[in-house]
Amino acid sequence: CGSGILAIAAAKLGAARVDAVDLDPQALETTRANARANGVELLAVLPEELPAARYDVVVSNILAQPLILLAPLLAQRGARVALSGILQAQAAEVSRAYEPWFDMELAGEEEGWVMLAGLRR
Repeated sequence: CGSGILAIAAAKLGAARVDAVDLDPQALETTRANARANGVELLAVLPEELPAARYDVVVSNILAQPLILLAPLLAQRGARVALSGILQAQAAEVSRAYEPWFDMELAGEEEGWVMLAGLRR
């Protein structure tokens, strides 16, 4: 679970609160197990179970279509977004899904994969 790995890393780096969201229940179970193995506390839930909260930054490492589906939810939650797991050919489509809320930019690219970053307007 890429987003789970990012959540664990955030917790290890000192984030005050870490919540992980995924569309796949098996990925959430894996995230919880990996968090326990790494000695970190986090909440790992389906999108509809995410508590109403605001986050300084929302990070995600999932494919383009789930990112597009999650755009309204993630936009309600974060002041900034960092989105990865996106094929270069799909970057514009993902960026457009977040542009109603964020100023989006290409933040990195490696071997055909990109990371998009956005700052809430």
